[in-house]
Amino acid sequence: MPKKYQILTYCWREKSLWLFGCEHSADSNDLRYSTLRKTINKFIKQSEGTSVLAAERALPTERLSLPRMTKKYLEMGFLTSMGETLTVPVISLEISFEKIVQRTLKNTNFSPEDILIWKMLNRLWWLHSTQKSQIISSKFLAIAPKDSLYLTKKIAPIGSYLAGTVITYLDAYVRDRLRRGIMLTASSQYNFKFLDYSYITKIVNPFHGVTLFNKIAQELNYAREEFLAENILTQLKRRNTFAVVGLNHVKSITSIIKKRGVKIRDIEKVAVLQG
Repeated sequence: MPKKYQILTYCWREKSLWLFGCEHSADSNDLRYSTLRKTINKFIKQSEGTSVLAAERALPTERLSLPRMTKKYLEMGFLTSMGETLTVPVISLEISFEKIVQRTLKNTNFSPEDILIWKMLNRLWWLHSTQKSQIISSKFLAIAPKDSLYLTKKIAPIGSYLAGTVITYLDAYVRDRLRRGIMLTASSQYNFKFLDYSYITKIVNPFHGVTLFNKIAQELNYAREEFLAENILTQLKRRNTFAVVGLNHVKSITSIIKKRGVKIRDIEKVAVLQG
């Protein structure tokens, strides 16, 4: 399987922006991380003035060895360790999901309920993909208080959010929108072993598919990329910035940055796709 990463370097006024996109990995000896280490060192050496390393997601608060930090926290753990070793500040570019949802609602015609259903479907996909489906065997997955209040108006009786009740609601909602539900058989609606996880995976993916829920995922993803780009620009106006993001976000973030009216002069544009 190819180990993919991409490196883009730019200059804006007197500041340098280096954008490193990579697929996720928990192995600190992986090609992506050996390249990331070398690229960060090159960035620090070439940068004049203050610099910062920026991670796409929240940074860990605990401190472990670099291999263990990477295994547990992926790029965020690796950057945290590298920052401490190089005595360079490391920040998170993370945005609250609530802000992402609010921007998406403002810029699209999706309803709050449509987005809530996607959130719940995406949570089901995540629990299944991480082999944590047993968490929802008797009660439904964690629902934010705001979402719980919304669901109370939709499901009666909701009670303690019994899993079967909510899954029945989800199945009916998806069936109404897509003419196909999320259960393999109608008679097994209370059994999580019979959820059609393959189908759920397809309809929540922002990079594949054309269903309502794929489109919601795409818009949420784009809103998040807008925030990431804006946060990168905020840092770039103050100091040289090295940002690490998921490979799928690089193209969009680069495009958004250029559309924000900031005149960026390309120093170098290097795309590396290696096995």
